[in-house]
Amino acid sequence: MASKNDYIIVQEKKDKGTKKIFLLFFGILAFIAIYFPLFGANMRYQTGSLLSQTFDIIGKLCIAIGGIMVVWGLLNLLCRRSMGGAALMIMGAILLFIGGWFAAPGTIGMMTTGKEVPKGYH
Repeated sequence: MASKNDYIIVQEKKDKGTKKIFLLFFGILAFIAIYFPLFGANMRYQTGSLLSQTFDIIGKLCIAIGGIMVVWGLLNLLCRRSMGGAALMIMGAILLFIGGWFAAPGTIGMMTTGKEVPKGYH
């Protein structure tokens, strides 16, 4: 016959993850219900401004790195006559092109490829 000490007791941990998910979902719904009707339009323009500045910074970094790579590749071609210089120049030119599109969409360097975007709310 089994004694009292022979039984195994299993304690299951309570899953706190579902409670956190519920609170997160409830917080998102409360934010949408309270904040958006009052300040949603302003948030849209603030988000657009933030993204515009972010892409402008990314574009300027690509232009700077691409310019350095083009100069470095040109110096490699002139000094060592290696094909690595040509590869650096090509990668630099690609970075310059990508950076130009990020920094000023619709332009390639100083050359405009389309009409200017109208300013203001229409």
